[in-house]
Amino acid sequence: MAFERGFDLGLAWRLALVLVLAPLPLVAFLAGGGAATRIVAVLALVAAIAGLWVHLQRTNIAVARFIESIRFDDFSQRFTLGSGVGFEALGKALDSAIVELGARRSAAGEEVRFLSAVVDDSPVALLTIDNHERVTLLNKAARRQFIDLTGIRIADFAIYGPEFVAALGLPPAGRRLTPLIRNGVAQRVMIEAARIDRLGSNLRIVSILPVQNVLGAAEVAAQSGLIRVLTHEIMNSLTPVTSLIRSAASIMAAAQDNPVMLGEAREAVEVAARRAEGMHRFVESYRSFSRLPELRRQSFSAALWVPEILRIAEADPIIGTIPIDVKMPSDLRLDADPDLLAQVCLNLLRNAAAAARDHGETPAIGLQLQPTESGGAHIEVYDNGPGIEEDRREDIFLPFYTTRPNGNGVGLSFARQVIVAHGGSIHAAQSRLGGASIIALI
Repeated sequence: MAFERGFDLGLAWRLALVLVLAPLPLVAFLAGGGAATRIVAVLALVAAIAGLWVHLQRTNIAVARFIESIRFDDFSQRFTLGSGVGFEALGKALDSAIVELGARRSAAGEEVRFLSAVVDDSPVALLTIDNHERVTLLNKAARRQFIDLTGIRIADFAIYGPEFVAALGLPPAGRRLTPLIRNGVAQRVMIEAARIDRLGSNLRIVSILPVQNVLGAAEVAAQSGLIRVLTHEIMNSLTPVTSLIRSAASIMAAAQDNPVMLGEAREAVEVAARRAEGMHRFVESYRSFSRLPELRRQSFSAALWVPEILRIAEADPIIGTIPIDVKMPSDLRLDADPDLLAQVCLNLLRNAAAAARDHGETPAIGLQLQPTESGGAHIEVYDNGPGIEEDRREDIFLPFYTTRPNGNGVGLSFARQVIVAHGGSIHAAQSRLGGASIIALI
């Protein structure tokens, strides 16, 4: 390095100078020189020794000043070491280092201030709890939340209810929904805990997030959603039932003693009655939020079950205008709840009919049933409508998700609930007609 070469050169010539001047005082005394000669010889030797000492100590002094500056956060110091050979490089290195350290300390301070502001302005109340159950309110949200707190220990939070105090003892990585009581009114909060180390001490940091408004809104949305589901399914069932009953009434009024027409009226009334019974059980099954429609599985012939669905579909104002292509083996038997599965098929046919009718001049829909290798059934409803984009084929089964302007997004969600309750699966694909295909496996 340049500093090392310059230092060694400076040391060599200063040491040589001392060695050269060392005998001069002795020579001056022995030669009997005058007092002035002796003094000059001694001063020259002292100056040479002092120069050598300064040369040796300059680096130590500069490094000591550098360390003291760092120790006391004084980054304004500079280390100009004179024009001695090699020390310019050392001074520049120390100056550059102190400037860099000052910049890094400033950046670290800015980062600390930023993180402090983030913590202080966070909308979530943050607390720390040490091993002695001392609590520190870390930010503004915590100070606002516990403005009437008068102590610093967990026990002092008893004014907010015993359940909240118990929740403050939550272990690290724990989470709990608990009530927080203020002025006699309970609000639900979500408490989460984590462990951090600070200066060798273990602390628990606890976040407290009020979720009362969010949960309240979710509950209202769930209630509204339930009402929409019920309304959708009831109206979809009432429309064909009403049409069948009106048809039966008209036939009976015109039939008089015609046994054929009376038979048709009786058949229409029987189908309407069965549909009404299924609708009644559907409404009963949704009386509670906490359970899916109750299944009443039984083994039944698809050849007898499908014509009933087609009869109801013919009376539906959306499906009835489009012929349904039905494919199924005559000996197929299904192990399922016939009423709920019929409701699913009618929903799927109604969606298919709406998509096909709005897409082209010759709408087409189909219903196909076939056995699976595992002994179950493959049920497919397809159309020649616009189809479903591949990235939306999972979204369509979400509650209230719809791509139609007048849709409500409950039919396919209900279909998935019923199929899953049967232990099956349901998915969307492209149909053989170029539109959409909904395939259920039960």
